[in-house]
Amino acid sequence: KYAYWDLSKQNGLHFEFGPSELKSVIFDDSKSELIPNLSISYGFGYAYKKSVWKEIKIPDLDWREDVEFALKVRDQFKIGGVFDNIGLCMHFIHSNNTSLSYPQFILPERLVGRFFNIEIIILHALFLNISSQKYS
Repeated sequence: KYAYWDLSKQNGLHFEFGPSELKSVIFDDSKSELIPNLSISYGFGYAYKKSVWKEIKIPDLDWREDVEFALKVRDQFKIGGVFDNIGLCMHFIHSNNTSLSYPQFILPERLVGRFFNIEIIILHALFLNISSQKYS
């Protein structure tokens, strides 16, 4: 499945993507602590100056180290972001994921080629093939 997640919007209908079955969830202000700081929560998209790296170290954690790092950076430095309105980021969900994704929109497979480069779709197909293989 392909989906779109607007990290700037925390309330409303979302779909829980993870290693288990896809399900719909509704987030409102009473559940906002479940997915706080979404717009700075995913470290694979970070870019920061060397001065930030010298001042604040990424904590050695098994989960949420990117959030903890970003919160400390936000306390001491000016942060900003780029809104992804063209599909720059693709997050692969596999059986060993340690975090969940909560996109608001499921993309119809027949339209995915309009949003993503065909090479990305081929890469995803290869990834699915490799991740489904058993290794001894």
